[in-house]
Amino acid sequence: MRVILLADIRGTGRKGDVKEVREGYARNFLIRRGLAAPATEIALAAKAREEETKEARRVERRRAAEIAAGKFTGFELTFPIKAGPGGEVYGSVTAKNIEETLAARGCRDVTVKLPKVLKILGAHRVELDFGEGIKAIVGVTLVRED
Repeated sequence: MRVILLADIRGTGRKGDVKEVREGYARNFLIRRGLAAPATEIALAAKAREEETKEARRVERRRAAEIAAGKFTGFELTFPIKAGPGGEVYGSVTAKNIEETLAARGCRDVTVKLPKVLKILGAHRVELDFGEGIKAIVGVTLVRED
């Protein structure tokens, strides 16, 4: 019997897969527990429409991420920070600080890839991840606060 899996099932398949299984296993276990549905023509057509919709949404998210990355590639951010006379910084700039600054400038759905907090005055390069494999590099400069 052909079924569409509604959940990941160890040893059988992943959610959304169309599988051929024994009729007793399908009727008595998978369908009864809501883990699968019979693979009728109507169900297969609905599954195809759902996959098309998901793909269209993914393409739209990727396009939006590319536009946002284009706006912020090469962008420079400046953070005034307290520092001592020898250049030792009192505090740091974190990924959250950078994300908040970018959000204030209209870029909300971005993840800042920062291996460690910034604690040295001067220019730094920071990678932004917009999702869908789209990345951009921005400049972050820490300057002494007066």
